[in-house]
Amino acid sequence: MIFGSSLFGIEVGELTPEAGTGTTLIQFRFIVDDHEIGDWEDRIRLRDSLHYTKAFLDCKGNRMRTDLAGADSDDVFKKLYEDFYDYEYDYSSASLQNPNLRDRFHLDDIGLGAISDRFGLLIVEISKEDSRIIVKKFADSVIVADQRIRSVDVDKVFQEYLKWGASQIGNVT
Repeated sequence: MIFGSSLFGIEVGELTPEAGTGTTLIQFRFIVDDHEIGDWEDRIRLRDSLHYTKAFLDCKGNRMRTDLAGADSDDVFKKLYEDFYDYEYDYSSASLQNPNLRDRFHLDDIGLGAISDRFGLLIVEISKEDSRIIVKKFADSVIVADQRIRSVDVDKVFQEYLKWGASQIGNVT
């Protein structure tokens, strides 16, 4: 099942119960500019993915960086993704009023190990109407996608995924 389009979307596959835990596992990958981003053979916990999706959606309004609209892809990735890992972050001060870089901009947490072992994904709103999605493949340290998409379409993909997931396992906190 695909939420979104080949420009930007989420694809989920088979749902399977994790033996002895009551947890539901799914196949998961992002689609960005016709690139399939993720390890389709890896299975992730649906509830955890939905938790991170909700956290990402809760940060709506805190992703605006108009100064990065025309910036080089590598520079944007470093500033919003890699810099998060380059210093000690005080999580005690991270709230919806002051969310950390990870909650606001990083998408790989939503795909858990199916994504984060191989790719870094981020999204940043560059205007009221448009967002920019940048994907970096870790194996060769190359930007494989830098796509502009309407922000309303991005939100719709995540809202549909969250709604579908809740229909599979119940409400998500």
